[in-house]
Amino acid sequence: MSDSIPHWSSDRYWTDALESYSRLRENAPDKVEIDLAKIESFIYDGDSPAYKLVDAMCSVMEHEGWDGHKGAPRLVLALIAKLVKRSESA
Repeated sequence: MSDSIPHWSSDRYWTDALESYSRLRENAPDKVEIDLAKIESFIYDGDSPAYKLVDAMCSVMEHEGWDGHKGAPRLVLALIAKLVKRSESA
């Protein structure tokens, strides 16, 4: 395993987002609402979840090939939680 890219699970940004996703599922198990206009207002910023996701997915590619890249779906679920939160507060 290479150490050039840290594993995404060592980043609280994503682990906290996964915890947020779990809370979403407990409180609204079937549906979430995302305000697309609010998302578009920040998604192109350099520190938005979109660019952080690129780095995290590179980590999945580098570190999880032996395990079927199982971090990829976890990251997508974490991204959903991030987008819901930003949609509500943006």
